[in-house]
Amino acid sequence: MKNSEKNLFVPHQDKNKTTRRVFVRPEFAPYFSPDEFPSYAAFLQAPGQNIKVERRTRVAILSARKDLRAEATMRFVLKTYAYPFLPRIRTGFRISKAEQEFNGLLHLSKLGIPAVEPVAFGTERTRLGFVRSCFLITVFVEGAANLTDRSPSVHGDKQTHSPSRASLIEQIAIQLRRVHKRRFFLFTPKAKNVLVRETADKTADTIFLDIPYARALRWLPLARWAQRRDIGVFLASLNPYATEEELGVFYAAYLPDPLGGSATELRRQGCKSMLAKQNCTLVTSLTKRVKQRWRNFGRESGVKVIRNQLIFLVHALLLLNVTYDFWAFVDLLT
Repeated sequence: MKNSEKNLFVPHQDKNKTTRRVFVRPEFAPYFSPDEFPSYAAFLQAPGQNIKVERRTRVAILSARKDLRAEATMRFVLKTYAYPFLPRIRTGFRISKAEQEFNGLLHLSKLGIPAVEPVAFGTERTRLGFVRSCFLITVFVEGAANLTDRSPSVHGDKQTHSPSRASLIEQIAIQLRRVHKRRFFLFTPKAKNVLVRETADKTADTIFLDIPYARALRWLPLARWAQRRDIGVFLASLNPYATEEELGVFYAAYLPDPLGGSATELRRQGCKSMLAKQNCTLVTSLTKRVKQRWRNFGRESGVKVIRNQLIFLVHALLLLNVTYDFWAFVDLLT
């Protein structure tokens, strides 16, 4: 992020201030005064309504007032990430996941694409520069539900008072085309990462969130790979799966290819990517089964020592995924 685009807000000088940094956008700084948030830890451990808690991540809804005298509160979403030793190793030469998503949301806003509004992020690094933890704060979108939760009610003709799923898919296809035309790719445009908020005139707005891997790719071969991946990830995440009619609506809104390729080839490669993400190929199906059994073993047995000793199996699976993605990329080039 450029220095002109961020406001350095360090409410608390830690003993080693170079390892902990907090950035808050100026318009939201009054909601996070130094009195209520005196340190990086105060942001990271802020109390709120937990909506997701896992071993390494936490998502909570915070309520904050602009000042102590104000009665009205504003709601925010706090996402925190922790990096144990092994995952921490790969963060040494990269910005944190929170900062990556913060930048991505700002960029979507500049492109005119509806996305949750970023508020603040913070990063804690070790003395060697590896990320130990980070957090991201965004504005909570009132009266919205993600596309996955809405799908059963808007799929087909059962719901006549709300926008059909086909109309929402068309809207998302138009937005993806606009970002892809600027060589910007989301990597996680899943249905659960798209909020749907109905308006007074019975239409709906789609809003993107949770894009920690979004980035710009200028080299055309990489851009084509990311384009197919975005399309495949979105279409494969629909539940129930997209019908032929909905696929037709999506490509009718997305085409012509914003990267200048063939429409027929884009459909073919998009279908291949969708099937891969739906675990309809041998490699992805086997990998998913092994991962699920591994997670279940850790939960059921509770033998953490054995799980730590066999951690290399997880890395082997990750290597298998990377190998598959590499050959999928080579296949796209050929």
